[in-house]
Amino acid sequence: MKIRSIGIKNFKSIRQLDDFELRDINVLIGSNGAGKSNFISFFKFLNQVVNQSLENYTAKKGGADTFLYFGKKTSSYLGLKVIFENNEGLLNYYYLILEANDNETFIIKQETANFRASTNEWHIDEKLIKGIYESNIGNTQLGIASWINIYLRSIKIHHFHDTSDTAEVKGFSDIEDNRSFREDASNLAAFLYTLSLNHPQHFNRIEKTVRRIAPFFDRFDLRESQILKGKIRLEWKEKGSDKPFNAHHLSDGTLRMICLTTLLLQPQLPRAIIIDEPELGLHPSALNILSGLIRSASQNSQIIISTQSTSFINQFQPEDIVVVERQDNQSTFKRLNAEALEDWLEDYTLGEIWEKNIIGGRP
Repeated sequence: MKIRSIGIKNFKSIRQLDDFELRDINVLIGSNGAGKSNFISFFKFLNQVVNQSLENYTAKKGGADTFLYFGKKTSSYLGLKVIFENNEGLLNYYYLILEANDNETFIIKQETANFRASTNEWHIDEKLIKGIYESNIGNTQLGIASWINIYLRSIKIHHFHDTSDTAEVKGFSDIEDNRSFREDASNLAAFLYTLSLNHPQHFNRIEKTVRRIAPFFDRFDLRESQILKGKIRLEWKEKGSDKPFNAHHLSDGTLRMICLTTLLLQPQLPRAIIIDEPELGLHPSALNILSGLIRSASQNSQIIISTQSTSFINQFQPEDIVVVERQDNQSTFKRLNAEALEDWLEDYTLGEIWEKNIIGGRP
């Protein structure tokens, strides 16, 4: 099962987005403040809803007014709609309407998981649900709702921006923290160690890919700490040397690329992979390798990425690109069409067309 389309109503800068198609690869481009991050945070919000963490998450982020388009004075409710398509081409949907109360929390006014609705209109049915603060979809283990619940719970927003000296990816982590790859890669060492034991073929592919972007890299040297029992940290060896190095000896770009490679080459890919600005700090040659990993992973997982890199989008097809702009105080989303750009693409790359502001998405 994968996401066929999404609808968003009154979420942050997104006033109304109706049945926007998601493809296997979705690369968001646009100027700062256009709404790329808000589109990505929509999936984080959805994940918190089905994990029954809506009330705490809303409070942590500053209250319901923070999420509503121009606040409660402008928007009376927040609507989310996700259409799923299974392997047989059948469509199912998840539909949610939220209203903010005086305590700055959300109340669920309607929540439905079923076959696709016969109408595209946003509406509230007061008879179905009233005064509920957390989702009910996670309470069922039967039928369509259970599959939708599993899918939405698996969504993670991966960001590997923090490569500072105090970043958790550079420190020790629990060696048993290995069930899934964390959003900030804080369990990178434990996850790689488990892959080396249980999935050596995938582990070897990760090492081989790292060598392509870091020729000095020989192999990972992963083992439980002799001093801190039950702990592990990322260690590796350089070609021609027996001295072990750790993550502090890697450049920021190399460390981020190791995280991205591990994410995209793991044996069981998430149903959806969402990455915010994966190009940060990467050499152009590494971007070529990264785009190949993304295309390969998209055969089994839907990919959603935001980027500011003109050279990075050159690695994709026009239909992969979604232009995000801010018009009339709201975010708009437009997928490129190859036929409409056919004449331009004869002489220019996608990145050059973007720079010339032919497709929009510029300040």
